[in-house]
Amino acid sequence: RLPTPPRIVVPPPTANINLAPEFNLHPIAQSGPLSAVNYDKLVTGTLLDWSYERRRQAQQILPFLYLGPMSAVKDRDFLRNEGITLLMAVRQRHSFESKIMQAALNVADEIHIQKKALDMSSPYELVSSFTRATIVINDHMNSHPNAKVLVFCESGNERSAAVVAAYLMDILADVDHIKAMQIVQAQRFCVNFDDNVKRLLQGYWDILQARRITANLDASGRPKRLLERDMDNEGMDID
Repeated sequence: RLPTPPRIVVPPPTANINLAPEFNLHPIAQSGPLSAVNYDKLVTGTLLDWSYERRRQAQQILPFLYLGPMSAVKDRDFLRNEGITLLMAVRQRHSFESKIMQAALNVADEIHIQKKALDMSSPYELVSSFTRATIVINDHMNSHPNAKVLVFCESGNERSAAVVAAYLMDILADVDHIKAMQIVQAQRFCVNFDDNVKRLLQGYWDILQARRITANLDASGRPKRLLERDMDNEGMDID
């Protein structure tokens, strides 16, 4: 067959509670709303805890971030009880699906919460929505007390799941594309990260790493902290 990129393997959920993954999450932000969140509340389940009906419901990925299908957005009691303050739709522009999802978004007007749509004209534009989603969510966190965001697409398993995984990479320390997908899958077992989405998330992780390296350079392009070989004093730790 034709040469193809190597497969990106994400460890699947387990049926044994003793083998369920444990995630120690820490925000990159040192101040602001994201730094004040208690990330220890993340609780993972097992396949034995999952039922088919939960596909139609939204799951909490972080204390302030939910992922689910369009049907969950229509559950007004759920939105009120969970205290959702922003609905974010990830949808295909100029499609029948987009019109249906707009009707779901209008629920936000009924219960007086905010709404936002991330529109794309092709699947290849998904990666460009990652940064936009981070900006929207963080701005909402900064401007709204007790903010809670529900990200959704038609199924809650594909585009919206990728956006949530990318957001985890963006705000959490030591969370790469593999770990981000694991965290999402541990909370919503029905998500579908196909090979194309996995490679998009891998590429976005490379972009984030490059951004962080650039942010740590001074005006001359050198790292803000010099390496040991550049120091006059011996015994300094290497950054």
